[in-house]
Amino acid sequence: MSYRTLSTISMDGSPDAVEAAIACARLWSAHLDVTCTAQCRIEPGIMFAPEVGVVDEAMVHEAMETLEAAEERMRQRLAGESFGWSVRTDVIRSIDTLRRIASDQRYSDLVVLSAPGEDPAAQEMLETVLHNTRVPVLVVPEGVEPRFDRIVVAWDESDVALAAARAALPLLTRAGSVGIVTVDPERDTSGHDLAVMLDRAGITAPVTAVASSGRGIPKALAAHARDVDAQLVVMGAYGHRRLRDMILGGVSRTMLRDTAVPLLVAR
Repeated sequence: MSYRTLSTISMDGSPDAVEAAIACARLWSAHLDVTCTAQCRIEPGIMFAPEVGVVDEAMVHEAMETLEAAEERMRQRLAGESFGWSVRTDVIRSIDTLRRIASDQRYSDLVVLSAPGEDPAAQEMLETVLHNTRVPVLVVPEGVEPRFDRIVVAWDESDVALAAARAALPLLTRAGSVGIVTVDPERDTSGHDLAVMLDRAGITAPVTAVASSGRGIPKALAAHARDVDAQLVVMGAYGHRRLRDMILGGVSRTMLRDTAVPLLVAR
């Protein structure tokens, strides 16, 4: 069981997601599809329809020139790798373009993206991928090399948490240490059924219940991940559409924005 096809999106030449994706492709001998993008969109004011953007053709021309150089650099970067790869480019002119780029990731087993931090364009890309595909996303903080020996699965008995656990099985089966964590669980047995499911797959995963103690769930999860020196946190992503925006639930958005360790998220 492994990920055979990976994809990543390089935004405006940012190398972080690409380097993480390359590391993963090497680890699993997987094919890697890279999409280089450049933003070429001026958002309208709130009085305009949210689907409409204003694009200047001079900006498009500049973006295309930038992408030509980015594509050449990317091909040079990947030329010496032993795994299969492809590179494509796309100018983001509107929300429709963004959705199409996101939808193209559906053919991957795993999408690798940079943690967005406070960058609104990166946040929008991540949320669009999560909401337009059913593919798990590996979110990697800047400067962190992904490793998967110690993994924590965040559990709240939801369908999305179960989807994330299933999506992470190729990693969980190879990890040296796997644990399940629940925050302020409603039942003492919360996580037991998941532990049984993982045990049948040959994965021993003890359940730990932690109290948020007024910190909020994201901080409680982050603190537990630090305490056990986790290299990956697996969690479900919540959210819904409102007009053109992808509004993630508070826990998901905070974890994706502030995480210090890689996250594998799924819906």
